Amino acid sequence: MVIYIEGGSRDGKVNANLRRAWGKFLSNAGINNLPKIKISKAQMIKKFTSNYENADIILLDSEVEVRSDKEDKKAAELKFIKKIKTRRDWKEEQKIPNNRIHLMVACMESWLIADINTLKIFYGNGFNENAIGNINDVEIIPKNDILMKLKNASKNTKKGQYHKTHHAPYIISNLSAKVVCDKSYFCQRFLNHLRKSGGLK
Repeated sequence: MVIYIEGGSRDGKVNANLRRAWGKFLSNAGINNLPKIKISKAQMIKKFTSNYENADIILLDSEVEVRSDKEDKKAAELKFIKKIKTRRDWKEEQKIPNNRIHLMVACMESWLIADINTLKIFYGNGFNENAIGNINDVEIIPKNDILMKLKNASKNTKKGQYHKTHHAPYIISNLSAKVVCDKSYFCQRFLNHLRKSGGLK
Protein backbone atom coordinates (compact mmCIF):
# COMPACT_ATOMS: atom_id res chain seq x y z
CA MET A 1 0.00 0.00 0.00
CA VAL A 2 1.07 3.54 -0.78
CA ILE A 3 -0.42 6.62 0.86
CA TYR A 4 -0.26 9.76 -1.24
CA ILE A 5 -0.37 12.77 1.10
CA GLU A 6 -0.88 16.34 -0.04
CA GLY A 7 1.58 18.98 1.10
CA GLY A 8 4.71 18.51 -0.92
CA SER A 9 7.42 20.96 -1.87
CA ARG A 10 10.00 21.27 -4.60
CA ASP A 11 12.54 20.87 -1.82
CA GLY A 12 13.32 17.17 -1.45
CA LYS A 13 14.50 17.68 2.14
CA VAL A 14 11.13 19.14 3.12
CA ASN A 15 9.33 16.17 1.57
CA ALA A 16 11.63 13.73 3.37
CA ASN A 17 10.90 15.46 6.69
CA LEU A 18 7.17 15.26 6.06
CA ARG A 19 7.39 11.57 5.11
CA ARG A 20 9.17 10.80 8.37
CA ALA A 21 6.67 12.90 10.31
CA TRP A 22 3.63 11.14 8.87
CA GLY A 23 5.33 7.79 9.40
CA LYS A 24 5.85 8.67 13.06
CA PHE A 25 2.23 9.79 13.40
CA LEU A 26 0.99 6.49 11.98
CA SER A 27 3.40 4.53 14.16
CA ASN A 28 2.24 6.44 17.24
CA ALA A 29 -1.34 5.63 16.21
CA GLY A 30 -0.49 1.93 16.41
CA ILE A 31 0.23 1.18 12.78
CA ASN A 32 1.88 -2.22 12.65
CA ASN A 33 2.90 -2.44 9.00
CA LEU A 34 3.76 1.07 7.90
CA PRO A 35 2.68 1.76 4.32
CA LYS A 36 4.95 3.57 1.91
CA ILE A 37 4.30 7.30 2.09
CA LYS A 38 4.61 9.67 -0.85
CA ILE A 39 4.42 13.40 -0.25
CA SER A 40 3.27 15.21 -3.33
CA LYS A 41 1.62 18.38 -4.55
CA ALA A 42 2.08 18.71 -8.27
CA GLN A 43 0.29 15.92 -10.15
CA MET A 44 -0.54 14.09 -6.93
CA ILE A 45 -4.00 13.02 -8.07
CA LYS A 46 -2.66 11.98 -11.46
CA LYS A 47 -0.05 9.78 -9.77
CA PHE A 48 -2.65 8.26 -7.47
CA THR A 49 -5.23 7.54 -10.16
CA SER A 50 -2.56 6.03 -12.39
CA ASN A 51 -2.02 3.35 -9.73
CA TYR A 52 -5.67 2.65 -8.99
CA GLU A 53 -5.29 -1.11 -9.37
CA ASN A 54 -3.16 -1.16 -6.22
CA ALA A 55 -4.67 -0.78 -2.76
CA ASP A 56 -3.33 2.77 -2.58
CA ILE A 57 -5.07 5.61 -0.79
CA ILE A 58 -4.88 9.38 -0.98
CA LEU A 59 -5.03 11.95 1.83
CA LEU A 60 -5.63 15.54 0.79
CA ASP A 61 -7.09 18.82 1.99
CA SER A 62 -10.79 19.37 1.45
CA GLU A 63 -10.07 23.14 1.37
CA VAL A 64 -13.52 23.84 2.85
CA GLU A 65 -15.07 23.15 6.22
CA VAL A 66 -18.11 21.09 7.16
CA ARG A 67 -20.76 23.79 7.47
CA SER A 68 -21.78 22.98 11.04
CA ASP A 69 -21.28 20.38 13.71
CA LYS A 70 -24.86 19.25 13.04
CA GLU A 71 -24.19 18.43 9.41
CA ASP A 72 -24.13 14.73 8.65
CA LYS A 73 -20.44 13.88 8.27
CA LYS A 74 -21.19 11.00 5.94
CA ALA A 75 -23.12 13.35 3.67
CA ALA A 76 -20.21 15.79 3.79
CA GLU A 77 -17.84 12.94 2.96
CA LEU A 78 -19.78 12.08 -0.19
CA LYS A 79 -20.00 15.75 -1.17
CA PHE A 80 -16.25 16.29 -0.83
CA ILE A 81 -15.35 13.12 -2.71
CA LYS A 82 -17.79 13.91 -5.51
CA LYS A 83 -16.14 17.31 -5.91
CA ILE A 84 -12.66 15.78 -6.05
CA LYS A 85 -13.78 13.41 -8.78
CA THR A 86 -14.80 16.35 -10.96
CA ARG A 87 -11.25 17.68 -11.11
CA ARG A 88 -9.62 17.66 -14.53
CA ASP A 89 -6.70 15.56 -13.28
CA TRP A 90 -9.02 12.83 -11.96
CA LYS A 91 -9.43 9.76 -14.15
CA GLU A 92 -13.05 9.02 -13.36
CA GLU A 93 -13.25 6.09 -15.74
CA GLN A 94 -11.19 4.08 -13.27
CA LYS A 95 -14.03 4.10 -10.72
CA ILE A 96 -11.79 4.31 -7.67
CA PRO A 97 -13.75 3.35 -4.52
CA ASN A 98 -14.61 6.20 -2.17
CA ASN A 99 -12.97 4.44 0.77
CA ARG A 100 -9.56 5.04 -0.80
CA ILE A 101 -10.05 8.81 -0.83
CA HIS A 102 -9.35 10.50 2.50
CA LEU A 103 -9.51 14.09 3.60
CA MET A 104 -8.12 16.57 6.07
CA VAL A 105 -11.01 18.96 6.70
CA ALA A 106 -10.48 21.75 5.95
CA CYS A 107 -6.69 21.39 5.82
CA MET A 108 -3.76 19.59 7.42
CA GLU A 109 -3.47 22.30 10.08
CA SER A 110 -6.94 21.30 11.34
CA TRP A 111 -5.33 18.20 12.79
CA LEU A 112 -2.56 20.29 14.35
CA ILE A 113 -4.88 22.62 16.29
CA ALA A 114 -6.81 19.59 17.56
CA ASP A 115 -3.87 18.69 19.82
CA ILE A 116 -3.19 21.77 21.95
CA ASN A 117 -0.79 19.94 24.29
CA THR A 118 1.57 19.02 21.45
CA LEU A 119 1.51 22.62 20.23
CA LYS A 120 2.27 23.90 23.74
CA ILE A 121 5.23 21.55 24.09
CA PHE A 122 6.65 22.48 20.70
CA TYR A 123 6.28 26.26 20.97
CA GLY A 124 6.94 26.62 24.69
CA ASN A 125 6.79 29.97 26.47
CA GLY A 126 4.72 32.60 24.76
CA PHE A 127 2.31 30.16 23.15
CA ASN A 128 -1.21 31.54 23.46
CA GLU A 129 -3.63 28.63 23.53
CA ASN A 130 -6.52 31.06 23.99
CA ALA A 131 -5.96 32.18 20.39
CA ILE A 132 -7.06 28.70 19.33
CA GLY A 133 -9.75 28.23 21.94
CA ASN A 134 -11.62 25.18 23.16
CA ILE A 135 -12.61 23.33 20.00
CA ASN A 136 -14.68 20.16 19.99
CA ASP A 137 -14.86 19.76 16.21
CA VAL A 138 -12.02 21.19 14.12
CA GLU A 139 -13.84 20.41 10.89
CA ILE A 140 -16.40 23.19 11.22
CA ILE A 141 -13.69 25.90 11.07
CA PRO A 142 -12.81 27.56 7.72
CA LYS A 143 -9.27 27.05 6.46
CA ASN A 144 -8.27 30.71 6.74
CA ASP A 145 -9.48 30.83 10.34
CA ILE A 146 -7.51 27.71 11.22
CA LEU A 147 -4.30 29.18 9.84
CA MET A 148 -4.94 32.50 11.58
CA LYS A 149 -5.56 30.78 14.92
CA LEU A 150 -2.31 28.85 14.62
CA LYS A 151 -0.29 31.90 13.61
CA ASN A 152 -1.75 34.09 16.35
CA ALA A 153 -1.16 31.42 18.98
CA SER A 154 2.51 31.00 18.03
CA LYS A 155 3.60 34.50 17.01
CA ASN A 156 5.09 35.46 20.40
CA THR A 157 7.14 32.29 20.88
CA LYS A 158 10.88 31.84 20.36
CA LYS A 159 10.19 29.58 17.39
CA GLY A 160 8.12 32.35 15.86
CA GLN A 161 4.88 32.33 13.95
CA TYR A 162 3.76 28.98 12.56
CA HIS A 163 5.68 28.01 9.42
CA LYS A 164 4.50 24.92 7.59
CA THR A 165 7.79 23.54 6.29
CA HIS A 166 9.77 24.45 9.43
CA HIS A 167 7.26 23.51 12.11
CA ALA A 168 4.71 21.03 10.74
CA PRO A 169 7.00 17.96 10.56
CA TYR A 170 7.77 18.06 14.29
CA ILE A 171 4.17 18.74 15.26
CA ILE A 172 2.75 15.99 13.03
CA SER A 173 5.23 13.44 14.37
CA ASN A 174 4.12 14.12 17.95
CA LEU A 175 0.35 14.38 17.50
CA SER A 176 -1.86 12.15 19.59
CA ALA A 177 -4.01 10.22 17.13
CA LYS A 178 -6.66 9.70 19.80
CA VAL A 179 -6.90 13.42 20.56
CA VAL A 180 -7.10 14.31 16.87
CA CYS A 181 -9.69 11.63 16.13
CA ASP A 182 -11.87 12.87 18.99
CA LYS A 183 -12.14 16.20 17.15
CA SER A 184 -11.98 15.00 13.56
CA TYR A 185 -14.38 12.51 11.97
CA PHE A 186 -12.21 12.36 8.86
CA CYS A 187 -9.04 11.49 10.79
CA GLN A 188 -10.96 8.65 12.43
CA ARG A 189 -12.21 7.53 9.01
CA PHE A 190 -8.64 7.52 7.67
CA LEU A 191 -7.26 5.42 10.53
CA ASN A 192 -10.26 3.08 10.47
CA HIS A 193 -9.53 2.34 6.82
CA LEU A 194 -5.97 1.41 7.71
CA ARG A 195 -7.26 -0.75 10.56
CA LYS A 196 -9.55 -2.66 8.22
CA SER A 197 -6.64 -3.05 5.82
CA GLY A 198 -4.70 -4.88 8.52
CA GLY A 199 -2.32 -2.07 9.30
CA LEU A 200 -3.14 -1.44 12.95
CA LYS A 201 -2.22 -3.40 16.02
